[in-house]
Amino acid sequence: MVLADKMISLSFQTTYRCKFVKPYHRIPTSNITPISSPSPPQRGKPACAPKRSGEGVGKGEEGTLCARMRMGQKYCGLPIAILLGLFIFPPTSSFAEPLKALKDGIAAIVNTEVITISELETELRDETIRLRARYDGEELERRLTQKEYDVINRIIERKLQLQEARAKGITVSEKELDQVLDQLRQTQPTVANSTPRSQLREELIIRRMLDWEVHRRLMVSPEEVRSYYTTTQEEFTTPGQYHLRQILLKPQDGESNTDVLVRANALVQQLKDGTDFSELAQQHSEGTESVLGGDLGFMGKNELLGPLARALEGMKIGDVSQPVETELGIHILTLEETTPGEPLPFDEVKDAIKNNLFQRKTRDVRGEWLSNLKDKAYIEIKF
Repeated sequence: MVLADKMISLSFQTTYRCKFVKPYHRIPTSNITPISSPSPPQRGKPACAPKRSGEGVGKGEEGTLCARMRMGQKYCGLPIAILLGLFIFPPTSSFAEPLKALKDGIAAIVNTEVITISELETELRDETIRLRARYDGEELERRLTQKEYDVINRIIERKLQLQEARAKGITVSEKELDQVLDQLRQTQPTVANSTPRSQLREELIIRRMLDWEVHRRLMVSPEEVRSYYTTTQEEFTTPGQYHLRQILLKPQDGESNTDVLVRANALVQQLKDGTDFSELAQQHSEGTESVLGGDLGFMGKNELLGPLARALEGMKIGDVSQPVETELGIHILTLEETTPGEPLPFDEVKDAIKNNLFQRKTRDVRGEWLSNLKDKAYIEIKF
């Protein structure tokens, strides 16, 4: 047992001398970028490292552990003592994770922890179902491959944050976890009942870790808030209003959409010839506002159907639109007047601006912090 302990202590600084046809790579400091190839990468097959000078390799090599590793990629890259520990300690010990990995399959190694294939597939399951419902063929394969890389990156980042939290002694007690669950049951009972306790604990630990490493370093000054308000004034201006009239035509008995369009074009021509819009609206429009000469009053673009809002682009006061088709029928619009949007007072939006700037800084600082964790970590992706 003493010998085993010494080997275990040594092994966490050493990985087995074994290389891959597709060599491992470190995760870059930024998130994994989209891949160009539509076909998913193939998991590499292990092969022994080249022999060193003076190292004898002959027929007896087939009896070595490195030679036996050719049987499958599950063993490669694991510390020697972890492999030995599988035969010394029962699965209920701290070596249960490597044992599970050997039975399952390794997707990646993050320092001394493994990400199993089943763990990756579990997190991919819902996304895979959604993608398969929307895409097929090469596009589906490309998106599935990209999603696989996105998810493995997310799992790696989670493990790195949890490892850093353990190193700093950041924990969440049972009492704290119970308090959070009680609050969730009152506000989000579905989430409270469907989230495993272990997952919730990890989320709380990561949140506490971010508070320590990221949030406490951030500050948004009043000057920054004021500067953002003045330089992006359009974001804090109410939408302009448009005074519109319309003629709405719908198919009559036996009429096709083409027939309705012919009628609409004839009315547009009459309007161009000088016929009063409100008069034609009272005579021909089938909208409820026809009795008012088609008057819709003042409206914002966000209140209009998409095709009508697009037709309004570029129209000037007095212009008449071409016929516009929507699910309600065929519309003819005229623009009578406009009112410009007004800027919102600074006091009404300053809190929203401060929160927005804080979230931006949080993303930037968190990304830098995660990049540093990745740079210091041993990360090996097995596919």
